[in-house]
Amino acid sequence: MPNTAEWIMAIASIIASIGGILAALVAVCQIPQLKKQLENGNSELRNANLQLKNTVLTNILSLETEMNIRKEKVDEVGFEYEKLKNAGKLTDNLKNVYKSRINAALENWFNSIDRLCFCIKNEYLIEKDWKAEYRDYIIDVVKGHEGKFGVASKYKNIVDINEKWLRV
Repeated sequence: MPNTAEWIMAIASIIASIGGILAALVAVCQIPQLKKQLENGNSELRNANLQLKNTVLTNILSLETEMNIRKEKVDEVGFEYEKLKNAGKLTDNLKNVYKSRINAALENWFNSIDRLCFCIKNEYLIEKDWKAEYRDYIIDVVKGHEGKFGVASKYKNIVDINEKWLRV
């Protein structure tokens, strides 16, 4: 069962990610208006457009960092499990505890990937810019955890992007 620190970290990560996504959405929604005004030659708006692009990039980097932190947690729990198993200290009770911990860590990791896929799928991010970077990553995640990405998967954005990118 996850301890209090893990819950706090997970909740803080979710809040930070939601805040980043909301900021990116606001920035993306304002870009068309700014482009129109930029055509009229307003230098202040050029600076604002550059600032918005930087904000979107910052939010993406934050999302990537979050994905990496959550993947590290999955690896950490798996390592701890293997260490206990190899030392002969893995009881049935500990197996259940680690099964719960790994499931929680996987869910947190998949949720962060699902947010990235949501942004790509809903055109908050330009697909062609991110496809090259994440195509293999997403394919590997889905192949490595096929049981989590079936018909009844709650990670629909990952499933949709994976299927789309496999077709092209």
